[in-house]
Amino acid sequence: MIKRTPIIENPATIFARVIQKIQKRTEKPEFPFGITQLDEMTNGLTRERVSIIAARPSEGKTSFGLQAAYKLADAGHPVVYVSLEDDREQLMEKLFCNICEIKNTELKKGFKPEYEPKREIAEKIFEKLTLLPIDNFGYNFEEVAQLVREVKPKPEVVFIDYIQMIDSEKDGSRWESISEFIRGFKKFSLEEKIATVILSQINRMGADEGRPSLHHLKQCGTLEEVADLALILHYPMRYGASSFDYDAKRGRGIEKAPKDYIEIQVEKNKSGPTGIVPAKFIGPHYRFEDWTDSTYA
Repeated sequence: MIKRTPIIENPATIFARVIQKIQKRTEKPEFPFGITQLDEMTNGLTRERVSIIAARPSEGKTSFGLQAAYKLADAGHPVVYVSLEDDREQLMEKLFCNICEIKNTELKKGFKPEYEPKREIAEKIFEKLTLLPIDNFGYNFEEVAQLVREVKPKPEVVFIDYIQMIDSEKDGSRWESISEFIRGFKKFSLEEKIATVILSQINRMGADEGRPSLHHLKQCGTLEEVADLALILHYPMRYGASSFDYDAKRGRGIEKAPKDYIEIQVEKNKSGPTGIVPAKFIGPHYRFEDWTDSTYA
């Protein structure tokens, strides 16, 4: 049985601490995603909170998480990106495509002389980037905690990509292993005052049905319970679907979603509203941008 010690505080003491936190806030998020409408709705990532980014396989969750990590690090925030699937070289190749807008299919054919100026640009960025990509480590909570405590400078944001790849406990089920990891991660984010982000796959039912939702998170309902912010990426083009707000009579939305259109579903947001944010996804560049089509003007 877990033993806990209650923390006894006067309401005035707690309130003074609340005021200090409020006074540090600004109109701009401390850790923005870089998608204007999404940041307005969610206020970005937040310290002491767990955020979820989920999607069906091959529908952009790593691209979205990695781009968010890059933008934060490029703004000077120390970030750790723990990849339990792609290796470090794969991550850096994706960032090279993202930053320099080079098609991934072209890089598979080899390095061309015309890429040299872009390589130099990327090298200068990466030399100063406060982003630490980690692979082959972080498959359990103890390893993640070790990283955060030992890395200098101390990370302000930690990404785990993706939760279904963690180690299974010897005597526990897969569900129990993931649940324990998530609960430990939640408590750790509070203790260390960092923002934490967990990437997750959608389960088979969510892959087969239409629009995914929180109950489709693969192998663990604890994700839904623990998350302070939960985003689900939905790629309508793959299913021949319309945009979420399509209305022919009112001339709204998109009847047949194009290849570069993706929806970011804010399924849970303890600090504000929920809803759907349209975005542009340039797959060959692993890149997300604001959706600026006139139908949303």
